[in-house]
Amino acid sequence: RKGKKFKLANFSHGILSGNEYTYFSNGNLYSIVFYKEPVKGAVGNEEPSQIVQVNDSTGKELVINGNGVAAFFDDSLKVVTDWGTVKDGLKDGKWEGTSSGGKLTYTEHYTNGKMISGESIDDVGTKYQYTKRFENPEFKGSMDRFYSYLKRKVIYPASCAKAGITGKVMLRFVVERDGTISDIVVTNMVHPDLAKEAVRVMRESPKWSPGKWNGKPARVSFNLPVSFNL
Repeated sequence: RKGKKFKLANFSHGILSGNEYTYFSNGNLYSIVFYKEPVKGAVGNEEPSQIVQVNDSTGKELVINGNGVAAFFDDSLKVVTDWGTVKDGLKDGKWEGTSSGGKLTYTEHYTNGKMISGESIDDVGTKYQYTKRFENPEFKGSMDRFYSYLKRKVIYPASCAKAGITGKVMLRFVVERDGTISDIVVTNMVHPDLAKEAVRVMRESPKWSPGKWNGKPARVSFNLPVSFNL
């Protein structure tokens, strides 16, 4: 932010860990939130483990020592998107907010930091029920079923089998709102025949269960390995 301090944070294995400090453009402290040390294999921390302190831009304390009424901002720190009660560092009671540029409003209920229920309403009045703010896409049934699908459908390239070539193809793709797969990209260096077969099988995949934000289906980028072993 043009040379001004915006965030101070620590990472462990690329994932937020410990206290994260965020500052307004005038230099005043906005928030202190705490992230637990990530467990092995975690892909990221969606929300902080504890809300320690929240201030407004004038320095007025809204949450102090984990207690108060918080108002959280968007990335510009200009628009309030999320507000509610904090008790002992955790969300508690009723929380309200907006997302998707104000096109979605939501109300959530928490007990000791655990979401009990949530309801969002989009800009055409459709309502969505949920108990998690974000849900990853998943192959219908389970990911175990997806790997069973791979075993059935993958045809080992004859050129690679003959030469004893093995490898792991890393794919990045988008799961669309209707569960279809698009924008498949190979993200690592691998034998082109292995890459071609992995893309083919992924392109022919049955529909997935889409990812969701506040209960509403959303386009979500997904990373997945496809292994070729003789």
